[in-house]
Amino acid sequence: MSNQEIAIYQPNSETSLPFRREGDQVFGSQKEIASLFGISISSVKKHAENFNDADPEAYSKGVEKFSIPSAGGVQSVVHYNLDIITYIGYRAQATPQTIAFRRWVATLIKQSIQPTSIGDNLVAMATAFRALEQKVDRGFGDIAQSIEAINARLDNAEYFTVEHYCKAQGIRTTPALNQKRGKDASALSRARGIQIREIPVEGYSWSSVHIYHQSVLAEVCSATPRQTSDQLKLPEN
Repeated sequence: MSNQEIAIYQPNSETSLPFRREGDQVFGSQKEIASLFGISISSVKKHAENFNDADPEAYSKGVEKFSIPSAGGVQSVVHYNLDIITYIGYRAQATPQTIAFRRWVATLIKQSIQPTSIGDNLVAMATAFRALEQKVDRGFGDIAQSIEAINARLDNAEYFTVEHYCKAQGIRTTPALNQKRGKDASALSRARGIQIREIPVEGYSWSSVHIYHQSVLAEVCSATPRQTSDQLKLPEN
């Protein structure tokens, strides 16, 4: 393999062992792993074979051969990656070196865990809900401004929204009444062949609002709340 680098494993001041590194992978020979954990090379081979039995695919990806200079020339030496090294470190018999290795791994895991508490979680939830509440408030404020802008454009016109017409005429309004009057105005407009217009409202899922001719609204909005569409003056067939 090319572009080989050296990674130093140093769990304490007494231990310092170099390993080959390529990219995000670290490799060690059987001899280096035996020295690392204070066990025999035969033990390293045995645990590596057990790893192969448990996960052959991971084993095939975790084994590489490096060309190592020796007195007799260059030798091709088997190396294991960090997954297999870690497996051996936990499966091997307890030695001062394996215990130091396991403590070192545990320290790395602890450092990667962010401490939290119920109080921290509650604060985070409250902050998220408050942000959502503010977003909703801003949304309703923008809707109200859009309706006001529509109403302003309708001044001195023949077509109005139900709410704008009622306010201009001093007629009591509520969301429920406006919804009913809108339905009545649509029915009466269709029955009389009077056009129902729309004005676009940008930025919302409902992209437009209906506006009705003032003659229709005059009749619909002057009706008492108990009147229904059937009681309005629809043309006779």
